[in-house]
Amino acid sequence: MQPSTSIWINSTLKDVWKLKLSDKVKYFLWRGLTNFLPTSDNLVRRQIQIDTACKFCGHCKELVVHLFNTCKMARGVCKELTVQEEIEGAITFQDVFEQRKCRLPKNKFLIWVTYMWDLWYQRNLKTNGEPFRAAKEITSFAEGFLINHIYAPEQWKEISSRILV
Repeated sequence: MQPSTSIWINSTLKDVWKLKLSDKVKYFLWRGLTNFLPTSDNLVRRQIQIDTACKFCGHCKELVVHLFNTCKMARGVCKELTVQEEIEGAITFQDVFEQRKCRLPKNKFLIWVTYMWDLWYQRNLKTNGEPFRAAKEITSFAEGFLINHIYAPEQWKEISSRILV
């Protein structure tokens, strides 16, 4: 890791812990930004033999950037949130994170992060052969999660009316 990258990561990680999100969502972000999510590519790099196909589409190798940016499931979640479906040129989780952080209003960014956290959870359910939610259901769940764990219902009503248009 080059010094400038290291400085960016340290600064970004400090900012992550300040976000108004559940600790489990922040931990997910931390794992993604430090490249410690156990995606197929990361597990293979650690010499764990597994199927490397994307758990959702089965067509691509499960790279972090595929799972959270180019996979049809990630694009479906972004479509539900009405954000650009794919970040061009992204090659890491950090790239996707930074692009979304720069392009989205803060509250919409927090919603997107929560969606990605639930997408990861659904990926794990599917990996273990359990039922999982579709993209549309992920958005409903994530909004409910934010209401129940972060914002009071009145705050959420005001926030969502401003950003979910």
